[in-house]
Amino acid sequence: MQRHGVLTRLNAVFSRDGSRKRYVQHRFDELGGEVYRWFADREAVLYLCGNKRTMGRDVKTTLELIAAR
Repeated sequence: MQRHGVLTRLNAVFSRDGSRKRYVQHRFDELGGEVYRWFADREAVLYLCGNKRTMGRDVKTTLELIAAR
């Protein structure tokens, strides 16, 4: 999809790889202002796969903190 210009960026995070748990919200926090610009410029579409009970809440909280900075 990237080759055809449909997908311009992909950030994948796998919580089960490696000894240290890394989740989507950790990756977003690392990218900080860049993530904010994606949404502020209305260029971002976010697709999440994972546990809806905890993952959605944690990602939402992280995005709110990024927007507040």
